Amino acid sequence: LRKRWGNLSLRDFLQELYSLPLSSTSLQGDVQQIRDYFGEEVAFHFLFFEELARATKLLVIPATLCKVWMLQARHAESARLVFMIAIMIWYRLFTKWWRQSEGLFANRWGVEDEHKHSRMKPILNVRFRGDLQPSLENLNVLRRRVSGLQKMFGRSVSLCLTIVFVVVLLALVVSEHVLFFKYTESYTLYASLCSTALGVFSGAQIKVVDMIWTYIATRLTDLECRKTHRKFIWSRQMKVAVVRFITSVSTAVAFAFLRPSCGSWEAHSVKHTECLVHSRNRLASNLLSTICSRYLLLEGFFNDVVKLRLRYYYRNFWFGNEGFSFLEEQAMMFEYSAADESDDSLNVLIPLALALLFGLAAPMSVPVLYLVVMVQRQTDAWKLVTLHRRPYPGIRKGIGRLFNGMLLVFGQLMIFANLGLLFFDFGGLAAYIPSLWRSISWLNEDHISYAVSICFCVACAAAYTIWQILGVILPDDSAFLRLERKRQI
Repeated sequence: LRKRWGNLSLRDFLQELYSLPLSSTSLQGDVQQIRDYFGEEVAFHFLFFEELARATKLLVIPATLCKVWMLQARHAESARLVFMIAIMIWYRLFTKWWRQSEGLFANRWGVEDEHKHSRMKPILNVRFRGDLQPSLENLNVLRRRVSGLQKMFGRSVSLCLTIVFVVVLLALVVSEHVLFFKYTESYTLYASLCSTALGVFSGAQIKVVDMIWTYIATRLTDLECRKTHRKFIWSRQMKVAVVRFITSVSTAVAFAFLRPSCGSWEAHSVKHTECLVHSRNRLASNLLSTICSRYLLLEGFFNDVVKLRLRYYYRNFWFGNEGFSFLEEQAMMFEYSAADESDDSLNVLIPLALALLFGLAAPMSVPVLYLVVMVQRQTDAWKLVTLHRRPYPGIRKGIGRLFNGMLLVFGQLMIFANLGLLFFDFGGLAAYIPSLWRSISWLNEDHISYAVSICFCVACAAAYTIWQILGVILPDDSAFLRLERKRQI
């Protein structure tokens, strides 16, 4: 891990970026060594990063070719359609390949059943608060327990407060973008200053909301009385992931679908065309700037490298770094908690969601996504072997229900987002089905809106059906894995 991935040398990183093999043959030995030293939890973390990096590298070439193709105005619509189909097929194949790879390594490491009969007990949640009562297994032992009513009440309160926070956040985000669009429609100096200030406020608000909600989510999860550490982290991760996803995609959704009405549905309307071009340009620039600034520079470089390194120097300044034994040095290092591992995973999953949902407006987001995955993989490996002490090995049969569930939700949202961009931002029926457009163009504006909405729903239903059919045809486990399971019975 230190020699190959934990090196921050720019030359070595660029060489790894260029020469990353598409075959997973060399991956097995590396991940096996990580598993032997750190345990399955960290090993699956790096396995996912490696598989995603290899798959994204395959998509870089089609994305670049489609971008060059889009630069030719005559073929822009065809290029977008080809790129949309390519990214949908690619993601479906990647999710199936990942499930097969995850199942293969889980079977090889013997964690498919999560060691149900193992002597290793689950780690208890140190934040669990309850009254000391006789244990149900042994009346002579006192253990902390809570009543079923208290547990149900705490989880209900946690769920309600989480929903309230999400609703308030959505209302705040929508109102901010409505005001932003209102100010950008005017060309006065006051409106320009207000729109700029609102944009700066929205950008700073994202980081502030994430920090505040992380603290609140921890306190809300305490109310749920989760007895084990894994269940506590899972519940907290879900709350943090939902809010971080909303704050990350809100601006892109606003430029794509919540922008001011572009006037008439007439395809040749000058105002309509100019508004659409302006909206898609803002969407593309916002998408690339969000991935580059927030997830490549801020999260991937500043938080994981610069900030940790400064904390390490500050600690050495006060305590010194000479004369300590190996165990003392390990104790002085930073803890790599489950929350840190979750944040590192979200720093890759959310850029992946942005590229899937809105990559049609900016195909070059795919190469940027590849760069984000490689940087995050490199910085995670570096801080694990340099600044963090060795984490307690955790048994896990994959990256977890939450992150696998997010991959599934991303695929379903991708269908509606890409078709929505195609129908409402990139020409729609007039560009892709001109004969159908001519047959309804004589209707009034309201009827045209209804007709376009019906066509959009039909296209989404057809695409979703094909998505599900591919999910049935492509298995979640390989033939080799099924054979191995039969041998182990």
